[in-house]
Amino acid sequence: MLEERVRETLSKAEKQSAAHKLDHLLRVTKNALEIAKREAIDVDYFVLISACLLHDVDSPYDRKKEHVELSARKAEKIMNELKFPKEKVEEILKVIRQHSTETPVEITENEARILFDADKLEGVGAIGIARVFMSAGQRGMSIEKTIEWYKKKMEIAENMLQTETGKKMIKMIKEKMKMVLNFLDRLERALSKYHQA
Repeated sequence: MLEERVRETLSKAEKQSAAHKLDHLLRVTKNALEIAKREAIDVDYFVLISACLLHDVDSPYDRKKEHVELSARKAEKIMNELKFPKEKVEEILKVIRQHSTETPVEITENEARILFDADKLEGVGAIGIARVFMSAGQRGMSIEKTIEWYKKKMEIAENMLQTETGKKMIKMIKEKMKMVLNFLDRLERALSKYHQA
């Protein structure tokens, strides 16, 4: 029922970031379930899955820095309409508010640690490249600015992973990052030819 409501909500959102649609939310959920399965920590799966499906439910491409609070507000409205228990709504909102590097806060919940890592892992590699350039195109960023932004974002993600599983997956991430950085370097070299006099 929640997935259907999220799908419906996103289908009506005119300014939703192209990189933060249902496909992203579902991939993050899959990553989160994989991390949760490997972690030796207490996890409320209802809270985790709900937070994954709602963490970017209102992420306008032109208000990136506000997306956490916008998504939390929209998530609260959706959960209240679906008659989620009040205590679960509060827990899910807390997890959503702890998932982003745009608005860094202390991450206190196990579900938030898992969501944080699942979200960052989804942003690396071939899918990450596609998502970054889709989002940057919506925001009117140049290719050069997009490359610079993405390199910084990957560095932040690598240094902030929260779970033991996420940290163990760093080798895999670094392999993906090599591929991404190689592509970005080739793209920069190709662009530099056009800037030479």
